[in-house]
Amino acid sequence: MGDTLVVTASGLVALELLQKMAAAGEDLPNLLSFDRRHQRWVVRQINGAWMAGRTKHLLEVRSDGGQVLRCTSRHRFLTREVGWAQARE
Repeated sequence: MGDTLVVTASGLVALELLQKMAAAGEDLPNLLSFDRRHQRWVVRQINGAWMAGRTKHLLEVRSDGGQVLRCTSRHRFLTREVGWAQARE
């Protein structure tokens, strides 16, 4: 979904814009990323953005704060309670 917003050091940026920037060879902004090796949050530069494919079937996942995210069933989320959790219906 190109309209998905990504939290970057520059503010919210649409995924579609990041894809266009990457295709044009532009530097991509930094974002907060989880370093699994050191088990901590770090600021890193986005190193690529692309559309892996299209699907008509999207799930809506609601966060505890009420935010609704649309994703495929293959998407995983890092949670405080259980670690990595697969999106599911």
